[in-house]
Amino acid sequence: MKKIYLFLFTLLFAWQGYSQVINQNAAWPNSSWTVTGSYNTGSSAFEANPLTSSNFAFDDDDAGNTSDDQIAAESPVINLTAAFNAGEKQLRVTTQYVFRTLLANILRLEYWNADTNQWVAWGTDIPGNNTVVNNEFCTPAKTTFTSTELNFSSFTPTQLAGFKYRIYFNDSVAGSAWVWGFCFDSPTIVSSTPPASAPDCAINPSPANAATGINGFGDVILSWDMATTGGEPTSYDVYGGIDPMDLTFFDNVTETTINAGAIEAYDLTVYWQVIAKKQCW
Repeated sequence: MKKIYLFLFTLLFAWQGYSQVINQNAAWPNSSWTVTGSYNTGSSAFEANPLTSSNFAFDDDDAGNTSDDQIAAESPVINLTAAFNAGEKQLRVTTQYVFRTLLANILRLEYWNADTNQWVAWGTDIPGNNTVVNNEFCTPAKTTFTSTELNFSSFTPTQLAGFKYRIYFNDSVAGSAWVWGFCFDSPTIVSSTPPASAPDCAINPSPANAATGINGFGDVILSWDMATTGGEPTSYDVYGGIDPMDLTFFDNVTETTINAGAIEAYDLTVYWQVIAKKQCW
């Protein structure tokens, strides 16, 4: 008698690009941006205004340890509706920056929830990356900041149409009213298509795992069902052989069945494998 053993795995092939509906540099100096907050407005403290400069920089050291400073550079409204309708439902922001931190403070990216009229933290706080500079924060070499992906697939029409983002600094966390300072280059915001979910393993194989009594001298039909969870597969790779560690590729199919042909042998253990694949463009 011939046994057929079944091994099912899942595999995801995917790639993703970033050059879609929204690909917008802040283009500082840009008078459509705004600077908000309560902060020392002196030029030694507010080192670079993105409305009139190619940078956004604040020297909290020169603002003084008695100055309670909160300052934000805020984008104009960016309507996400077109990107949403095109299937591009996530955003990321990249920029170059310098930040010397001290004690407890906040420097982070935030986005505007137009339904609740509130700013929402976008990812974790931006980390410090300089321990030397204490003045003129735009002069040292900068490093890249890349935000986490913001998925807006659940945004309401109001949230989509009223979206904006900002770089927000607050020096008065946990009683601290003084840190060092920071400088940002003009940021870029880009929309993209979220990666598709990987397909889960195929289910309900036929012949069943460890099936015996299969007629190997007629056509052997292999079949399976798509998993009820995970992403929808684009196709399936089918492998087979007598060595489970060295299976041979048989075919790639888009259906959930394949004719394996006649095996023409008795008392032979045959292994086969189906790999569910999802390709993203």
